[in-house]
Amino acid sequence: MVYAQTVEPSSFVTCAGGQAVCDLKTGLMWEKKAAGGGACTTNLHAVDAACSFDQANGELIAAINAENTGAGHLGFNDWRVPTVVEMTGIVDYTRSNPTIDQVFGPTSVINYWSSTPHSVGQFNAWRVHFGGGSVMFGGRAEELSVRAVRHGGKVPCGGAGQAVCDLDSGLMWEIKEEGSGECVTSLHAVDAECTFEQATGSWIQAINAESA
Repeated sequence: MVYAQTVEPSSFVTCAGGQAVCDLKTGLMWEKKAAGGGACTTNLHAVDAACSFDQANGELIAAINAENTGAGHLGFNDWRVPTVVEMTGIVDYTRSNPTIDQVFGPTSVINYWSSTPHSVGQFNAWRVHFGGGSVMFGGRAEELSVRAVRHGGKVPCGGAGQAVCDLDSGLMWEIKEEGSGECVTSLHAVDAECTFEQATGSWIQAINAESA
């Protein structure tokens, strides 16, 4: 039996049934926003819902981690507001309005809160603007967008959940299918067997040629 593994060149992979984005480079799992608006804690994943800094790092995150009877959003209860450094890691300066990879889905072209307070003044904190990618600080009472994040674990990912993303190692693992057959004719069958030369040659070449 042979298992294939890969690291996506872009490092961003849709995961958790399309409701999140996994970054295989940093091990971070990002919330994917949905269309809509509303008050900070009434429509938790709405792209246009806005929160103050204290609401974002308090009530909002607490509510996200309490979803699904305490199991948390998508089965994880360690969500948090990202640091300003983590936020700048998903800014894509080759894009504009919004400055972020399309895999992240709906993104408001306004400021998003980080969890990083400003070093001068207890009433200010850092935020990132996804219209142009600028980083600035401002008053914590302002109501801005929020995108939650968490780190680590194993998450179903890829098209139709056909792989597992290991966010601790940065590897993306193939999920095998029931069945058997010849090495290169039943590429993902759990009981298909290959020689070493086939596994590292014709079999892996055939997998990498899929959907090409």
